[in-house]
Amino acid sequence: MEIYASSRNFSEYGIDQAEWELENKDYIINIQQPSAGFEYTLYTIYLVSSDYNTTPSWLKTNTHFIEYDMSMNNIEAEHLITSQQTIQDIDAEILKNNCVSLSLTQIQNKGGAFNVDSYQTYMSLSIDSKELSIRIVNNYYYPGDCYSYPFFKSILFDNPGVDLQKCCFYFVNISIDSITTIAFKVIFGNGSEKYYDYSGSPM
Repeated sequence: MEIYASSRNFSEYGIDQAEWELENKDYIINIQQPSAGFEYTLYTIYLVSSDYNTTPSWLKTNTHFIEYDMSMNNIEAEHLITSQQTIQDIDAEILKNNCVSLSLTQIQNKGGAFNVDSYQTYMSLSIDSKELSIRIVNNYYYPGDCYSYPFFKSILFDNPGVDLQKCCFYFVNISIDSITTIAFKVIFGNGSEKYYDYSGSPM
């Protein structure tokens, strides 16, 4: 999984750039020097799943240095469901009304957010008696239905033209790769729809 970080906030947080690069050499796969188009040093970061359960995670430790807008496409892609069988299974649960249907506003009222750039905390989701609960947790954990705030932001950021008044989320309990989890379908209100899961990743 690739995301981007930069030296933009290093001085604000008292970071020595050379030391940071040395400490993170195992994660940095490319360094782009400042240019007319981007005045900070830009880093391409590669994270693997074995890093995800180490607390605190790289994401949490370096949350202030991540270039979120540049990383949005990859963050969303990490959670997209492309398996036609899983998509059919999700639609079958929705058709049987074994789901929780919520508008964007209703999710926000439950504590969900779509405008936060931070991996300091996560949203842990659960479904019980057709009710969705959102609990804020300090760290990502696996297995568990933990979703990051940047992921929720990517859903709107990467899908321009979303009709916020008509956008609808359908959450279902489902088994994916023999793991019981929560997946959801988003109907964007502009004719498009996508399917997401937590994908075992804190992204």
